Amino acid sequence: MSKNYFNYLVKSKWHSILFVALMFALNLAVTFMLEVNLRFRYLESSSTLLSLALAYALPPVLFKYVDKKCSADAYFTLPIARNKVARANLVFGSLLLVVPHIFNQMVLLLIDKNYSIFGPLFVGIVAYIALMTFNSFTFLVANSVFDGIVMEFAYTFIPFLAYILVNSIITRFIYGLSSIDGEIFARMSLPMMTIGRLMELNGPEYNIRLLLCAIVYLILGLVGVYFQYTKRKIERAENLSGEKLSYPLIINLYVIVLMLSVSFGLNINDVGLWIWYFLLFMAYIVANFVYKRKIQITVKNIAVVALSILLSLGISFAADKTSGFGLSYMYNHNPELIHYSYSASDDNLLDEINQREGGKAVYCDVSFEIDLTKEEYRNNKELVDIFNGYRDATIKNHFETGEGRYYFEYGNLFEVIENPEYNPETKKIDYFTGTQYQYYGHGFTVEELKKIAQYTPVLIKYATSDSDEWGTLNLLDYLNE
Repeated sequence: MSKNYFNYLVKSKWHSILFVALMFALNLAVTFMLEVNLRFRYLESSSTLLSLALAYALPPVLFKYVDKKCSADAYFTLPIARNKVARANLVFGSLLLVVPHIFNQMVLLLIDKNYSIFGPLFVGIVAYIALMTFNSFTFLVANSVFDGIVMEFAYTFIPFLAYILVNSIITRFIYGLSSIDGEIFARMSLPMMTIGRLMELNGPEYNIRLLLCAIVYLILGLVGVYFQYTKRKIERAENLSGEKLSYPLIINLYVIVLMLSVSFGLNINDVGLWIWYFLLFMAYIVANFVYKRKIQITVKNIAVVALSILLSLGISFAADKTSGFGLSYMYNHNPELIHYSYSASDDNLLDEINQREGGKAVYCDVSFEIDLTKEEYRNNKELVDIFNGYRDATIKNHFETGEGRYYFEYGNLFEVIENPEYNPETKKIDYFTGTQYQYYGHGFTVEELKKIAQYTPVLIKYATSDSDEWGTLNLLDYLNE
């Protein structure tokens, strides 16, 4: 690092230093204007968000001169090695992030003497430096300040883009799977990991995952800055951002992934699918306008969109013809704990209850729920075969006829949760965790419900036209009357 250039940065960027100091000073002033019990949580959250915002704002401040011809010529002809200038910029920016962070952590310790400062202090320093360094790399892939800021945010949302694509693929190929756990994709996003640290449920192990994510970002950022700054051509300044890692990559990546995601989420017969195609094509044209500064529809533009549509429709067609390539049937057959719940309208029982209620019954719902441990799952083969047979039949019917949508409208839902987690605080099983499947299809037959009722109560709820209250019957009691 060049000390002379660093001293120049301190003198020339005094307004940036003053702005950062005032921003965090005002935040501290607001903190101590709050009630005592709110101060810690407010300062912890607000200082984190301000530091994140600063990690995005600093790269344009530190490297904006590379995007202007006059300043690029001046800076790149200085008798200082480019790598030393880049290091000085990054060190200066790191200090603007780290000093307020350390000060805020000390204030948090003063507010709460029991605050464990080491983890948040150290991990925060690494995370903020890593994010600013990575954002410096993404800013430098462009050739103008505006384009650089666009690249910063475009790269930020790539983990979310990956989640959308993978979720749409899995939920299309694995019928019944309601969604996938997005935690692995959140771990790919340093901003999300940093914000997630504020949640009270996250313990010391979360700091380790955050630190690993920050190290990856830091390595990518340092490598990226090296190639995008030290190897940069001066004539790139004020030109179109046509480098491979800039708009050509980002625009095509986003349009292809979103096209695939929409295609996997909707059927070809849905009008909404073609509306989405049109909207994404228009977004593609707008993105190219931002890139090239002119409206232009080329053969390449049409080819990218057309190939994305054909690819996605082809994969969707193959998935429908092969029951999701057989993946839908590969659910867990040996769970540690499994939860079943069922709720469906039953027209056959409604007719019977209607006769019983003098023609006043207007709706009938059959429901049950049961938990099976691993041992119970193995020992109750008859019950498990009924449940798995229902799952397999619903999967087969979905891919052959698509009738699941029809039964969804009528609320016929068989829900299966594999390995839900036990919550030690509530001392109950948390049914919002685990791998969740939802099957919409034909209801269980009366004979199947009779067998299920031997293991768990099967309830019949019905509504009548002359009462606001629901009538409730136990299936076995009702059948034995």
